[in-house]
Amino acid sequence: MIHLLCQQATISITNALLFRSVQAGTRENLRMIDAQKKALAIARQSREDALKATKVEIFYLFHIQY
Repeated sequence: MIHLLCQQATISITNALLFRSVQAGTRENLRMIDAQKKALAIARQSREDALKATKVEIFYLFHIQY
């Protein structure tokens, strides 16, 4: 009977450690996803800013030449 209880305790401890490991991995993945979302938002804003600047430059050049 004690052998069975020891086996169950070992299984429970192993499961708890595995669960803790999965939780840590999940937290790290969520941090990486958040960083990627922020980087994407910055890249999109930079693209918009570049497009606006290009439109202003084209408008300026067109009106100066003609």
